[in-house]
Amino acid sequence: MRVIHTETSEVRLALTETGLASEKSSTSSNTGGGGTTFDPLTLSAISDAVNRLSYAIRSNLGQETAHIVRISDNSYIIDLGATTGVKTGALYLVYAEGDPITGINNQQLGREKFPLAILRVTRVENAHSVCVLERGSNGNLVQIGDNIEPISQTEAKAVKFAASR
Repeated sequence: MRVIHTETSEVRLALTETGLASEKSSTSSNTGGGGTTFDPLTLSAISDAVNRLSYAIRSNLGQETAHIVRISDNSYIIDLGATTGVKTGALYLVYAEGDPITGINNQQLGREKFPLAILRVTRVENAHSVCVLERGSNGNLVQIGDNIEPISQTEAKAVKFAASR
């Protein structure tokens, strides 16, 4: 997917995303545009890809980030919910931001990310979701206000967590 500034023809953002699905996450079939019928697994993968693209566009162009807003009794509440496409079982990487990464012309390209934990969504409300720590994660470094972003199960397996903040 490419986002193009229509006045300047500048490519503002180029993204590639893959939707992931499992038999558990696909429960019903649906019809796409033009009368195309998708099997439940394909529909679930398409939905996952669209949600990831939507998040990437908002976070890259709108400077929008998502956060942990509450921590209590082994549960973590994030400020993303059904209205932003969150689904039960989705994984989110919790990270702290480090120093800015700047380009040759001193433009800010991003920030260092220090992975702290991975959360799995257990309950979705309209504007927030409740999560638990995914296996292998240590919640000792996680704090209210930490950033989160969607992560696939494959990507989650390769994460090397920071030892300290």
